[in-house]
Amino acid sequence: MMVLPLPPVLLDIFFTFNIAVSVIVLLVGINVRQPLDFSSFPSVLLITTLLRLSLNVASSRVILLEGHTGADAA
Repeated sequence: MMVLPLPPVLLDIFFTFNIAVSVIVLLVGINVRQPLDFSSFPSVLLITTLLRLSLNVASSRVILLEGHTGADAA
């Protein structure tokens, strides 16, 4: 994702997936009765943070490389 440029449609799908996963993690974190019920939270948080960081880099790359062309110009 950070090495190869992704098409904007695929980036939109990944952004939607990222927001959905964030909402799911938030709802699971709120509904947990005991802290050990969601013991994988640090790992999930790390993975979602890396996904969000790679999406930011990929979207910045698309904007800088192709932001001046086409009808969807930035």
